Amino acid sequence: MVADTVVGKMGTYNVIFVGTTSGVIRKMLNLQPVEKEPCLIEEIKVTPNGDFKPIKQLRISKEHVSLNQSDKRNV
Repeated sequence: MVADTVVGKMGTYNVIFVGTTSGVIRKMLNLQPVEKEPCLIEEIKVTPNGDFKPIKQLRISKEHVSLNQSDKRNV
């Protein structure tokens, strides 16, 4: 799990990226104090053809404006 802070039209928001054991990255928006639970924005399937590899690590690169993931074989 990694988090980033972004500035939007209505203020500053926390965006949370969660890697799952089934190879999916969930992008969520934290709307506290309005909502108690984060809002799911997007689900990204990382592995092709139904291959379910757990996501072991997520990293945000502000320099390259990217989200990097790794499983036990790839970085």
